[in-house]
Amino acid sequence: MATIRLFPTENKLFKLSLCLTFLAILDTFFTHYGIQYEHIEEANPVMKTVYENSVFLFFSIKIALPFLLLIFSIKITPKRYFYVLISSAVFLYSVTLCLHIVWIALAFNII
Repeated sequence: MATIRLFPTENKLFKLSLCLTFLAILDTFFTHYGIQYEHIEEANPVMKTVYENSVFLFFSIKIALPFLLLIFSIKITPKRYFYVLISSAVFLYSVTLCLHIVWIALAFNII
C-alpha cells in the first residue's frame, strides 16, 4: 500500500517554518481586520508605524519574512537552536491567533 505524503520532504525545520508562515499570514489578515474595524491596535510599535504609513508594506513584511525563513529552511543544515527558535515563534503566533479568535468572538458577541 502506497503512502501519501503531505510534504515532499521529511525536513522538520521546513514543516515548522511552513506552520509559522501559515500562522503569520492568518495573523496579518486578522490584525488588519481588527485595526480597520477598531477592534484592536497593533501592539508592536514598529509594525504600528509601518501600518500607519503603508498597509501594503505591513502585509509585505509580515508575510515575506516567514516566507523567506521557509525558503532558507530548505537550504540550511538544521541545528537544534533553529528548532527551538522556530518552535518558540510558532508557539507565540499560536497564542496570538488564540487572542485574535477571542476578540473576534467578543466583537461579534459570540461569547
